[in-house]
Amino acid sequence: MSNKAKIQKEAKKLNPMDDLMTSTILTTDILKEDGYPDVQIFMRTFREMESVVEQYNRDLAEWEYQISRKPTTAAKEQCRPPEKQSVLKHLREIQERNKQKPPQKQRNKSFDRDSR
Repeated sequence: MSNKAKIQKEAKKLNPMDDLMTSTILTTDILKEDGYPDVQIFMRTFREMESVVEQYNRDLAEWEYQISRKPTTAAKEQCRPPEKQSVLKHLREIQERNKQKPPQKQRNKSFDRDSR
């Protein structure tokens, strides 16, 4: 190992915040390459998509329960599983909608109290 590599390794040990900042910058860059203006919009999109998937899983579990309780084949054919394609389509729509939204401007919460 060269002296330069040893020094860099020791420097990383001394300042772990550099690794955190580097990984944060890389994450932000990756999200921007994917079309998300910032991490908040990505997280909002992720949470919205997560709720759609959770609902699909609940519907699927309910369908499986209903199928297991119905004794006849004809009754089982009447019940259909939740449509996976519609869920995937919904997830893509959420993703595209949130990627297209411009980031909201944050309001400055501090203001001069004497001006009232």
